[in-house]
Amino acid sequence: MTRQPVNGITLHAAEYRQLVDQLPDLVLIVADRDLRIVLAGGQALERAGWRADELVGHRPRELIPTSLARTIEEQMAAALRGENTAISVLPGIRTDSVWEARFGPLRSQDGAVTGVIFLLRDVTAQHRLSVRAHDSEERFHSTVDALLDAFALLSAVRDDSGRIVDLRAEYLNPVGCAMFQRSLEEAVGQRLLDVLPSMLPLGTFAKLVGTIETGEPTEYQLPWFEEDVLAGAFEVRGAKLGDGIVVTFRDVTTRVKAEQRLRASEERYRVTLESAASGFANVGLDGRYLRVNRRFCEITGYSEEEMLARTYRDITHPDDMELHVAQAQRVLSGEIPWYSVEKRYIRKDGSVVWVGITVGALRDDRGRVYEYVDTITDITAQKHAQDEVARLNAELEDRVRQRTAELQAANRNLEAFTYTVSHDLRAPLTALSGFTEMLAEEYGDRLDRPGLDYIARIRAASARMDGLIADLLALSQASRAEIHTTPVDLSELARATIAGLRRRDPGRQVQASVEAGVQVLGDEQLLRTAMENLLGNAWKFTAKRPTGHIEFAALTTPEGERAWYVKDDGVGFDMAYVDKLFGAFQRLHARDEFEGTGIGLATVQRIVHRHGGRVWAESAVDRGACFYFTLGK
Repeated sequence: MTRQPVNGITLHAAEYRQLVDQLPDLVLIVADRDLRIVLAGGQALERAGWRADELVGHRPRELIPTSLARTIEEQMAAALRGENTAISVLPGIRTDSVWEARFGPLRSQDGAVTGVIFLLRDVTAQHRLSVRAHDSEERFHSTVDALLDAFALLSAVRDDSGRIVDLRAEYLNPVGCAMFQRSLEEAVGQRLLDVLPSMLPLGTFAKLVGTIETGEPTEYQLPWFEEDVLAGAFEVRGAKLGDGIVVTFRDVTTRVKAEQRLRASEERYRVTLESAASGFANVGLDGRYLRVNRRFCEITGYSEEEMLARTYRDITHPDDMELHVAQAQRVLSGEIPWYSVEKRYIRKDGSVVWVGITVGALRDDRGRVYEYVDTITDITAQKHAQDEVARLNAELEDRVRQRTAELQAANRNLEAFTYTVSHDLRAPLTALSGFTEMLAEEYGDRLDRPGLDYIARIRAASARMDGLIADLLALSQASRAEIHTTPVDLSELARATIAGLRRRDPGRQVQASVEAGVQVLGDEQLLRTAMENLLGNAWKFTAKRPTGHIEFAALTTPEGERAWYVKDDGVGFDMAYVDKLFGAFQRLHARDEFEGTGIGLATVQRIVHRHGGRVWAESAVDRGACFYFTLGK
């Protein structure tokens, strides 16, 4: 065999050539210690896109991209150090190919490393299969991991006889891991009956086994319980895969509980309808009764079967049909959500029953009415009662007209009596007073002291009688006089009244305070009378004070009413007797203490009431009194 030195390496050329020619999927490359290629060959060289003469005499860095050349030269350097290395995936440079490279030292006969020999094997087909398998596995995992259902890949666990005794988890997606509260590492290898032992007595495990043995898919619902109470359910689907099964678990707890609530709600609705005191009915858009309760059947006299064969038109009184149809149309158009009317039904026996009916509507997701809901109440007795009330009201109106006429006649008699009191009673009193005055003047020197005292008593009694008649006339005037509403200055009336009191009783020391600008709407003459009585009382009941104090002002009550008051620091009164205060002829002090007829406050109350107001008082014995009044709106 001829030996040929190449860059310091002695080659058996014929042997190498024969070896290279026998490598159909390989490329053989030999390099010297300078990493320069001295030999290249192999049937796969052409598939790599190279010729031998393009490689020989060059280093890798001179032929291929720097990053790849650096990797190859690092492996070649390791071979020069006596190491055997490999690169499992090496991309082709000139063709779309993939190579596996193995590097080793080339030794001389004495064992010295004289160069590098490396083989490139074409693994393009295997690599592409591996990539497709990897991609397929990635797609599989991406798909099942994105599922909203729990996904499990289970393999059969068989006993010595070949019978399936359990299923082992090979893979579980994230939803499944969360559902069974295990990580993927914890789940893989777990046995199904260890996780869900209830599947065995429920018979659901047998269904999965049947799918593996027959190849027929299975689908069922698996309930789960907490303390013997149904807590939820899974919807399970299984399909055979090899000696195992692919299973999806969908948590349908929300749906199952919703169905439970729906059944309970329907049951409550049914019980409510049947036990209700009012009638209920579901009515279709064609007017036909779809559902009725017991009470509605009692109201109409028909059985449930008979009602369900009828429409509301069949039992509605003809005179009430137009109103009912018009209102129903307003609900149908969305103008109103519901309506209530009173109408008449014609019962099965032909009699008429009055009902109050409220009609609402059930709408679909688009807001369209698909059914009416009627609530019906029998108001026949109420209608009869209303008719009776109307009859009684008519009788009452007749009585009121009769009593009004009688009252008007009484008022005319009262006016005549008042006129008589004013003229016929006062005339004798005037004569009596005049004669006693003449008697005192002409015969006073002939009378002894008792005689003069009798004359004085007669004159005082006449004056009291005249005052009483005057007060009665004022009370009558306050009750009957027509009210003429005008703006009235209460401050001015108060000041004028106090000035008059000072003139009649100049020896009194009284400090009076009057709020300025108190304006009201009312009858000036009547309000003058009221102010004279209130301020006159304050003047009178402060007589025992060295200096009396009287105040008139306005205020706002806690209820937001505008009010006015007259306040004094006189003798006051016991609030236990306040209810008697505004009665006619009621006196809380003896006549020998304070003069008066007991009619003044009754007159004030009449005037205030006729103005739509109210009057009240606050006081304490020997601590003065305060009288409040309002005049309505």
